[in-house]
Amino acid sequence: MRRRHPLLLGTALALAGAAPATGAEVQVTGTDALLWEPAQVNVQPGDTVVWKWNPAPAVAHNVASSPGAAWSYRSPDDATSGSFTFAATGSYAFICELHGAIMSGVVNVGNPSPPPPPPLSEQPFPNDATAPLAFETGGLDEAAPSIGGVRVRRGQLRFRVSEPSEVTIRFKRGDKIVATKRVQADGAYRMAVRASRSLRAGQRYRVELRARDGAGNASRLRSARLTVR
Repeated sequence: MRRRHPLLLGTALALAGAAPATGAEVQVTGTDALLWEPAQVNVQPGDTVVWKWNPAPAVAHNVASSPGAAWSYRSPDDATSGSFTFAATGSYAFICELHGAIMSGVVNVGNPSPPPPPPLSEQPFPNDATAPLAFETGGLDEAAPSIGGVRVRRGQLRFRVSEPSEVTIRFKRGDKIVATKRVQADGAYRMAVRASRSLRAGQRYRVELRARDGAGNASRLRSARLTVR
């Protein structure tokens, strides 16, 4: 009769019981106020961060690694959530690409060194001057901008916006967004549309436009159709 070596048997049982632990999951929410809650997340290597946001078009968001960051991530187009499992210790800055530095945050994995400050172009500079009297007595801006005169002529997309706004322009083929561009506009605006890796010559696309002013008020969605030359 064979004898089992007690040392080998004990080692085998110890290894069998040492199954890897599943990392924790932490949720971050994109709000209608253009904020991430929480904006700073502390996790451990192996944990997963899940970003979620309201699917309504008026408050559309996405999540991506900040420009120039050492990591790379971008949530799928038209998604209402994104997730990433962080394996290595460090600080990982992220943003909503639709709203830029105003809607940014950081994931700290383990006990990393403090992240470097953002470039000057992205740092807020509060205005120390006293607000004008009219601003103090007036109400909040609740009037949404409007977009009109949307048309395509000679390879140019033209439109007019009623007040200074950021206009998000999406090019769709079927239900899929193939390209997105954001521009600052006030009054009449025109933009040349040329063939590229995303927009192919001879293809017909649906163009959707939505303006958002500085107070976060969004216009109604406007659209047109164009054929790329």
